[in-house]
Amino acid sequence: MNLITPTQMRQLQDAWDARCAERVAARLRRHFPARAEAATEAQLQAFALRCIARARELGLRQEAEFRRYAHLAILLGPGFERSEAARLLGLAPRPGEDSGGEWLYRAGERLVRLLHERAAG
Repeated sequence: MNLITPTQMRQLQDAWDARCAERVAARLRRHFPARAEAATEAQLQAFALRCIARARELGLRQEAEFRRYAHLAILLGPGFERSEAARLLGLAPRPGEDSGGEWLYRAGERLVRLLHERAAG
């Protein structure tokens, strides 16, 4: 029986992460051109990799969740959910909230509402 060694598993994970980061970076460039224009492709992919790593620390596991986290992070900065401001504005996971990506939907909707309120004056 052939088994994948831990080293091989890490190599597979690294390769998957690199491909995922390419896709996330492409979406960031498409959806947030003003934020992404100053970055090289390598810089944007490195940012996407940092977002993927942080999203995993938060218990997120799916590529769609990684994208959602990166969308918020390009606007608010990686690790935004750790700030007191994010907590006060409702942009961070709440105590006891599950580790899934539901809080990202809530945070994204909240951010859109805050931006609309600000634009309305």
